[in-house]
Amino acid sequence: MTTELYLKLTMSKLAPVFNIPNVPVVDREVEILRLCKDKKVLHIGCADAPYTTQRGDYLLHTRLGKVTDRLWGIDLSPEGCSLLGKLGFNNILEGEISTYTQELIKENFDIILAGEVIEHTENPGSFLKDIAKVMTSNTVLLLTTVNTPSITSLIFSLMRKEKVHPDHNYYFSYYTINHFMKKCGLIPSEIYYYKVNNTIIDKLLGFACYISPVFSDGIIVKAQLQQ
Repeated sequence: MTTELYLKLTMSKLAPVFNIPNVPVVDREVEILRLCKDKKVLHIGCADAPYTTQRGDYLLHTRLGKVTDRLWGIDLSPEGCSLLGKLGFNNILEGEISTYTQELIKENFDIILAGEVIEHTENPGSFLKDIAKVMTSNTVLLLTTVNTPSITSLIFSLMRKEKVHPDHNYYFSYYTINHFMKKCGLIPSEIYYYKVNNTIIDKLLGFACYISPVFSDGIIVKAQLQQ
């Protein structure tokens, strides 16, 4: 049976099949640092609690501080924000982004970075709409999140297991993050994938990305306000 025939037999009007373009697969943090270089950046989830001090120089906010033109951070963790302050970081805000809407929109950020945050939120729609309120027409939202059909998820599923951060509430895919962001008043200009190389297993599984980018560990989205 050919792939085309299989799709015709299994497709339903209620659950259509969408094509995913052959987009790039990049290293997540290398790409974030590249895009934020020499930019004015608001980093959501900057403390990476409870790993603020454990990550040391590898903490993303620390690495961003070395390449950005000006860096702000916001996080829900009082302890994490306090530790960042002790490490010498300025412009660290504690709490929800909605609390600081009027203050933040005046800063006219080039980039608002929300890396691996949306899947932790209780209401991702409100989260994105709150971000949109502090964006200008020139601001780019740079969002990363885990990818539902990753090769790692597939392998664990075959073993009747699920590998997941205990604080995650949602999964996204190429289609769902694109569709969802548009509902929240944001238009993705680019969507592509990232892979992680933290362990030998990560590197071994990375081959799947060359078969299809859909098997990648996560998704990167660049979006702007809907005009």
